[in-house]
Amino acid sequence: MQPQSADLLEDRPSEADYITMGEVINKYLAPQYGHSWAGYPTLMAGMPMELHPRFPFADLYTKPFPDPDGIVKDPPDIGNPFSKLFDLCMVSPAWGLRSEIRALRKLKRHINHMQFHAYFMTGAFPAISERSKVGYLFRRLRPTIAFALRETHSRFLAALCSHPIGFYSGTHAGALCPTDDVLAQYLLMVADEHYFWRISNQHPWEDQHLWT
Repeated sequence: MQPQSADLLEDRPSEADYITMGEVINKYLAPQYGHSWAGYPTLMAGMPMELHPRFPFADLYTKPFPDPDGIVKDPPDIGNPFSKLFDLCMVSPAWGLRSEIRALRKLKRHINHMQFHAYFMTGAFPAISERSKVGYLFRRLRPTIAFALRETHSRFLAALCSHPIGFYSGTHAGALCPTDDVLAQYLLMVADEHYFWRISNQHPWEDQHLWT
């Protein structure tokens, strides 16, 4: 029997792999603090998080969360490209399908048809700043590539990495679902390009993690 479309959109996490953020809210956070304006990132087994210092309750996420058998794992090996890709896949259950679909719909309202087509098919779309004329390639689960436009070619400037709320250490995975991260970066570039550069980690062309 084929699964119904509604079933495909159900956010049903595997309790054997990680503890849902809803459980944490019900047991620890909501009774004391209420609901956070930014939502609550999902704690994954053995995956430490780095959160923005202004995020409410950021101190609750400063240590790796134990896996179901109580073992606290070491942080991911960020020097190993395969490890980084593998850990990215392991983090994916943290994001809800409904949240990602809503983010896609919202992104579609802010970019043109060709940009959205490129993003939907490839996970990246180009944009040019109206102020600086710098070109950007906004990428899903990867740093944004900034480049200077020339008559016959383009020149790499930097890869800009930022997450509005935070990210899972050693990965490109943000606390928000992937397209929400992309949308936040794009809207910040449009609204305040200088601030977008200032808060982003700037990586050189030689950084292998830009491409893995």
